Amino acid sequence: MNYFQTSCNFSTATPEISEKVNQFVQKNYGLTLSGCCLKSHSFSSEDLIYYLCQNCRNQLESITDAQLLSFYLILDEDKNFPWPDYEGHTFFLQDCFRDRNHLEIHKAVRSILKKMNINVLEIEKNKEKADFCGTLYFAGERCIDWDNEKKITYMKSYCAQFGEIPIITYCNRCRKDIRLANQSAFHILELIFR
Repeated sequence: MNYFQTSCNFSTATPEISEKVNQFVQKNYGLTLSGCCLKSHSFSSEDLIYYLCQNCRNQLESITDAQLLSFYLILDEDKNFPWPDYEGHTFFLQDCFRDRNHLEIHKAVRSILKKMNINVLEIEKNKEKADFCGTLYFAGERCIDWDNEKKITYMKSYCAQFGEIPIITYCNRCRKDIRLANQSAFHILELIFR
């Protein structure tokens, strides 16, 4: 069976967009919504699970031997998708540390952004060199236990590299925590399913 792993974090952050995505995958790809990755599931090795969230992927890898694929791969290959046109608008792209070993995601995300006519600015530590996942992880240090003031100070310092240019992420935590610095950040699905 083919499933779509809905992301609780994404659903909480962007409930309207999440609902659009869920309806889309059911209608257009015939995927079954599988619900929260932390609840018990009985996936088999024959199953295929499309996911959007790095945390969901990590959880699923620990509980199943089903095939796991990023949702961005199926979306990038969709020849009939009505891509919105952002008319060359410029964004920085923030890759997530948790995806640095997933070059297929880097490729699919950049292909999707190109299809939406987005001018992408790359940061120095991108793709397999990414060392950032919001306040979860940065440059070898686990940051999640920092107090809120330290997190905000850190995020403002980190986000200085972006100036006034908005940022696209494909990670819930990256988007959430970049916004701690009052920076304009969008999850890629917010731009795709606006």
